[in-house]
Amino acid sequence: MLPEGNSRLLVDLVVPYDIDRALLDVDYFDVLARENRSVKLDELQKAQQIVQDCVEEAVKKTAVRKFQAPVGAARTEPWFPKMIFYLKDVLDSAQLQQVLKRIADTEAEDA
Repeated sequence: MLPEGNSRLLVDLVVPYDIDRALLDVDYFDVLARENRSVKLDELQKAQQIVQDCVEEAVKKTAVRKFQAPVGAARTEPWFPKMIFYLKDVLDSAQLQQVLKRIADTEAEDA
């Protein structure tokens, strides 16, 4: 009997087992390690998705900030900035950059 508060880890590596099967064995630790690895991989995927979402949002915000609103009539309309921010919310960063470039190019041609 161990003094209270002390414990021991017994690993039975022999076949047949010398230690009571009710105690934990190597197979238990193998299963536990596999389960923990699976949980870690799931959490890694979640973390990667969070990072990707943050990067995507930062790229979109940067594109909107860099966008020089056309000098044309649309610039003075109250709906114009709302449209730009709506597009930021519904498009991915590549699509948003294409649309903003197209708006700027079209207005430059009209000017």
